[in-house]
Amino acid sequence: MKTKIFIILCVLHLNLFYSQNIASNKYDSIMNAKKCYERKYQIITYDFAKGIFENSMVKPCYKVPTILRITNINPLFYNIKIEADDKVIDYVNTELTEQTKQKIEKSEFIKLPEEKKYALNTDLASLLPDYAITDQAQKNKYEEIRDEYDTQNMKLREQQKQYSQEIDKNKLNVLAKQIDSVKSIIQKEETKLRDLEKEDTSNKVLINGIKLRFSNLNKNYIALLDNVKEIIKLNGNFNNYIDKVIHPNMNYNEYQKIVDETEKKKIKNNIEGVFLLNEKSVKYAYGVSNNYKTNSSDYLDKLNDFITHINESEIQIQKISNGNYILKQLNKEIDRMKSQLKSFDDLVLDIDLSKKFNHVEMINRLMQNKEMFEYTSVPIQGVEDYVEFNVNIESRKNVSTDYYPDNKKSFRYFEYLKGGVRLDFSAGVVLNFGTIDKNYSIQNDIIKLNSKNQFIPDLGIFVHSSFRNSSTWAPGIALGTSLDISKFNINSFYFGGSLLIGKRNKVIITAGPAFRLTQELKENFEENDQVVGIKDVNDIITKNFKIGVFFALTYNLTNKQKGLIKIPQQ
Repeated sequence: MKTKIFIILCVLHLNLFYSQNIASNKYDSIMNAKKCYERKYQIITYDFAKGIFENSMVKPCYKVPTILRITNINPLFYNIKIEADDKVIDYVNTELTEQTKQKIEKSEFIKLPEEKKYALNTDLASLLPDYAITDQAQKNKYEEIRDEYDTQNMKLREQQKQYSQEIDKNKLNVLAKQIDSVKSIIQKEETKLRDLEKEDTSNKVLINGIKLRFSNLNKNYIALLDNVKEIIKLNGNFNNYIDKVIHPNMNYNEYQKIVDETEKKKIKNNIEGVFLLNEKSVKYAYGVSNNYKTNSSDYLDKLNDFITHINESEIQIQKISNGNYILKQLNKEIDRMKSQLKSFDDLVLDIDLSKKFNHVEMINRLMQNKEMFEYTSVPIQGVEDYVEFNVNIESRKNVSTDYYPDNKKSFRYFEYLKGGVRLDFSAGVVLNFGTIDKNYSIQNDIIKLNSKNQFIPDLGIFVHSSFRNSSTWAPGIALGTSLDISKFNINSFYFGGSLLIGKRNKVIITAGPAFRLTQELKENFEENDQVVGIKDVNDIITKNFKIGVFFALTYNLTNKQKGLIKIPQQ
């Protein structure tokens, strides 16, 4: 009998709970379109700049994908680590941010080595004897070649400089043709000079020709040095841009003050302009970078021509006063020229302006996307009682707090889930109403009523079904039983509604119908009847379950809650 009643109560319990779920869904759809069963996802937003949660009271739902979004943060400066259930939660724009970080080179200003290591020996010409060309015809031819040689070399340097600064394609084509023409003229003058040197048996033209070539080599070196200095300056512009980009307080609105003309005008005494974000400046910078390749190649060609000429003229040079010493010094200076050119090439290669310009272009495009300044976690699902994140935000590199504010943060986000079924077990006091348990005895063959138990409390044990709720109370339904402590026997079954008060340690109020086991006289027996020959009172009484009501005050035994989550495979 007891088993049948318990099964009936269980079926009734489940049916009522299912009905409650349907009714709740209908109610939610009428009252609030954002209830759990309609949610596709839920977002928890933390404003890093303000240091507050914008919508922390989102009341996350059970098994609904939850996204943590951190706004107004510069992920290029900060490293963001979020853990839940001992698992690291990745963020959806990981690839975007990582690509950007990889494009940012180490922000160190590259300086030109000390000038004295690069300055050519401008007194080298003084080592050569000052031979005046006595033959008037040869002198006239040499001076004509010298003047044209100097003029064309100077013109070449000027045109190459213009070429590096020009951004108009048509003008660049014109300059390129002019440069080729000047180079052709210089080559012709070089041929004339060599022919004249071969004709002169006194070596006076040779000595003056070496001085002329060395002088122009030195001028080309100075032009190349200026080119390298400009490259280093442009690298400084790149470093300045990177310093702005990786600043801890950089966000979308701050970046707009740098790039947007309208936003610039709002700032008094605005000095936020970035050289490499100007279209004309970028074209100029590319020109400087490309011009170095041309200048370096031209310088190397002239140096090789000079070396070839010295080697071919070695015997003639040895014939002049101090000839061997002059050759030794010339070779020493040639080695220094080679070394210096290699140092320039290595320096320019290390800076790699073209690559950095591409980085600036890409970074600038990404920095104008608001999502760049947001951390958006992968969706996770809370499948137990609460959702919890441990957030740690710190700088990616060691910086001076005098220059950068130390804005690192560590905090815990915790919120209870709502929705989904939770079971709680509780124990406490149960009061029964509406049923009377009578206790009889046989005294002198007379049936006597000893007591009537109507309000004696029992020890009740309940199981409660409720929807998870983020508030401090939750309605539910309960199924329970009570024990007769004196006989340690089940004497009642209960089914009713519950009010669970509290988050973890819950006090539960339960009320509803009670099925209580009571004693009463069998048919044909009444109180004060005389029974002859019956000694055992159990022969005249029967035990039946009677319906009444109950009220219970219990304490939950399942106060331990879980924060298990599901994270998509990463």
